[in-house]
Amino acid sequence: MIGPGEAPTQRGAAIAGALLAVLVALSLAGDVYRIPVQVSDSLDLIERAHELPSVGAAFMDGLTSSSRKFRPLRTMQTKLLLEMAVRAGGRYHLVFRGFHVLLVVLLVALFWHLVGGGTWADVAALALGFAVLTGMHTFTGLLREAFPINMFLLVIVCGLSLLALARTRGGWAVDTIAAAVFAIGVLTLESGLLIGVVAVAAYVGGLRGVSRRGLAAIMILGVIYLVVRIGFLDITASIVRLEGTGYLTRWLSGDEQIRQFGQPPVGLYLYTSAMSLLSVVLSQPEAGRWTVAVAYLNGTVPPVFWLEMGTSLAATLLLVWYAVSKQDDGLRRWRDPVVLVFLVTLIANAVLSATYAKDEIISFAGTFFALAVATAASHALRRACFLGPAAAVALACVLAVASCGWTMRAAGLHFKLRHGAFDARSEWAAVLSPRDAGQVRDPQRLELVTRLREEAMLRRTVAPSQLPRWAERWWGED
Repeated sequence: MIGPGEAPTQRGAAIAGALLAVLVALSLAGDVYRIPVQVSDSLDLIERAHELPSVGAAFMDGLTSSSRKFRPLRTMQTKLLLEMAVRAGGRYHLVFRGFHVLLVVLLVALFWHLVGGGTWADVAALALGFAVLTGMHTFTGLLREAFPINMFLLVIVCGLSLLALARTRGGWAVDTIAAAVFAIGVLTLESGLLIGVVAVAAYVGGLRGVSRRGLAAIMILGVIYLVVRIGFLDITASIVRLEGTGYLTRWLSGDEQIRQFGQPPVGLYLYTSAMSLLSVVLSQPEAGRWTVAVAYLNGTVPPVFWLEMGTSLAATLLLVWYAVSKQDDGLRRWRDPVVLVFLVTLIANAVLSATYAKDEIISFAGTFFALAVATAASHALRRACFLGPAAAVALACVLAVASCGWTMRAAGLHFKLRHGAFDARSEWAAVLSPRDAGQVRDPQRLELVTRLREEAMLRRTVAPSQLPRWAERWWGED
């Protein structure tokens, strides 16, 4: 039973948690909306979708347009947003970046919902969780890139939604929504398969919101996806990425991968998977390359490496302590649904990263890492009440130092997104040069690209040279 003074205390904590989530969402939304629609990985798809006659035709085009990628909803969503932008008077930035902002808000709202804020310990843990989430190196690329639909962010939102559904009372409606969420994710991006992993891990961890019936539906959809993709359309990922990948302190091109590891480069796959896993819990290596070692060999290690690796190690140790501690029933807390989901998705995400080391690909596991750290911090703060004064003070100091470090990293996200906005705007300077504009025969295509360029060039961005020099050493530039 809640005592006389507990209800107002819980109400105050709930309000504080909600306000914190609102502030985080607003700050991220402002930075994301400032970034112009990008040229790289975006303009080609926008132009292609523009030429298609309808949203349905865009979906069909996405089924067969590539021999390596199976992302029909990506093309369909792009076409849908294009039509919305046309109806809005050619305001492409408003629609595309508005959708991007919507996904960011949903991500923050789901994270807040899953961590909770019923007590002040939960609020403190939520603050640390948000700092870890936004301070992760995987989160920067997640927000900067759009493609032009931010596929990775959409899949993460679907993954968090699935976990939230698993925590409900369940029913036919929940199972149906869970299956739909999985279908949306997997038809948007290959890593959408991780949504099914979340469903299974949550069920094993004791969450029954998504029943066996729902899990069966998700598994059937997954089998159908693989059969259609591989069996009927013969769409498989490339064995070697021509753009290269990191290995130890070097960067290997596609030809170098074959020369060193053979075809297929199984040894490189194992290395890339292991390093992708390690990068989540240590913030090194980056895209398979040990950049801290490169900096050391060059004679100087900027403080950004110590900040990132130190805070990641602290968060990982907190999570390990929580995972190996025992519950009241004597079982280890790694069986906690949130921790179990993180551990399973970390391994699965690392396997999916085997052929290509990239921060955005492993960002799914990075998000659940932040969620698990928040869970561990909440438990640690609650347990502090039962410790002696000295132990409680020591625990509070450790968590405070870790929180300050992660807050420093989170602040760097805004610096990096400003870099991203400037880089995206600069890309448009080389688009539609006088010579290129004369070669465009389609007047509608010329009008589309011209409008996109105008919107991008008219947006105000800050040149990196105008930003503090010390920020480069503490936050890096990407």
